[in-house]
Amino acid sequence: RKLGNEESMKNETMIEKISKLLALAENAGTEAEAEAAFSKAQSLASAYSISLAVARQTKTERNRRSKPVQRRVVIGERGKTVNIDLIGLFSEIADAQGVKINIAHNNTYVNAFGFVEDIDITEEIWAAVSVQMIRFCEAYLRKDEWRSETEWREKKVTDALGWSYMQAGEYPVTKQSARRSFYTGFSRRIGARLEQARKEAESTADAGHFHTEDAGQSEAVSGSESVAMVLADKKQQVTEFYAETSTARGSWRGGRSGGSGYARKAGDRAGRSARLGSGGGISGGARAVSA
Repeated sequence: RKLGNEESMKNETMIEKISKLLALAENAGTEAEAEAAFSKAQSLASAYSISLAVARQTKTERNRRSKPVQRRVVIGERGKTVNIDLIGLFSEIADAQGVKINIAHNNTYVNAFGFVEDIDITEEIWAAVSVQMIRFCEAYLRKDEWRSETEWREKKVTDALGWSYMQAGEYPVTKQSARRSFYTGFSRRIGARLEQARKEAESTADAGHFHTEDAGQSEAVSGSESVAMVLADKKQQVTEFYAETSTARGSWRGGRSGGSGYARKAGDRAGRSARLGSGGGISGGARAVSA
């Protein structure tokens, strides 16, 4: 019981540290400061996950190691078209954290499969950037840059006899298409940032030492081989848990990515400068998006 409580307290303390770093990024005075705080948060999250994975590898930890869990994360209200894009963003973040997801048929929630600490971090980052994604996009759309573009799509036309039919061709980009393009560019950039931070954290771990405690004695595990081994073990545990637990059928194809190159590039730029941190707790922030 005591060991379980100590491990729980350690998890909560680390999550609090990461949350504070994300909040610091949110309130940073410059883009450089925001990026530094975010990178530190992601590196800490990745390194902590690796540390836990090493602990799971020790013989004495096998009997009490943490196991993957399933958690439902609310995305938005039924009928909200933005839900598809919020799911796309969540998916990018989850991939970088080693979390698998299933998506509700009506796009109102996702079921996340992974270790508690990884799902916590996924929710925290998603809660922070999803609100910004929507805000940045609406600001971009007001500039009307996207109106000068055309895209290949079908459009309903009516001939001289009054017959209506769908005709493919080059037509002006719609506001909906520009919005979807912006969201796509933004989400992919956030995913790329997280993936890069994860790789940097793993690279640092390759040259470092991880310590686990067993009956008061410290045991060090080091080297790239150990890190690779425990990461593979962690991934396998999540994969096996997902295969045993998931009841999903079929695959989610997501929404259209949109046909506006201007909007997609603008979304990418916004994703580069997005500040991470919701200013709230780990558990409640993910339900703040109502757009």
